Amino acid sequence: MDIPSNPDEGSATRAPVLKHVFGPVPSRRLGRSLGIDPLPLKTCNLSCVYCQLGRTLRPTTRRRTFFSAGELFAEVATAVARNGPDAIDWITFVGSGETTLYSRLGSLIRRIKSLTDVRVAVITNGSLLCLPKVREELMIADAVMPSLDAGTEKMYRRINRPSHGWTLASHVDGMIEFRRTYHG
Repeated sequence: MDIPSNPDEGSATRAPVLKHVFGPVPSRRLGRSLGIDPLPLKTCNLSCVYCQLGRTLRPTTRRRTFFSAGELFAEVATAVARNGPDAIDWITFVGSGETTLYSRLGSLIRRIKSLTDVRVAVITNGSLLCLPKVREELMIADAVMPSLDAGTEKMYRRINRPSHGWTLASHVDGMIEFRRTYHG
């Protein structure tokens, strides 16, 4: 057997490396889930005590396009083609922080839904649902899974350690407003 002296030799036949898309992975709620992570590590407006990624050292509340939507879409298209739609139950946005901080989320969901009939879910801490633009972008998703960890402001601050200006009231009000208009 010939071993190429150049490790890049023959790379045209290798499958592209996916940096932001993973799986499909088994999920209790979503079956076989193809994950999309549109964020750099620990991009969040909360610093929850239980976060598996550790403490948020530089919390942010600014929504941005952290990675090219075209790059993310190309990776999803590659993964769907590689696995076939029957091997994926859900395409799930789940970030290395707060998913809705990705400012092109709505347009990316629309592009994915034009590519495949696989349902699209968004897992979120729910805190940015107080923003009308975030609620609007999530309307097209088949499932939106926000979380709520506390019932009092004191516990919210203790458990979720929010960025300056974020309150339990705005978190809950955003979830209520979203539920009024969302039909997924």
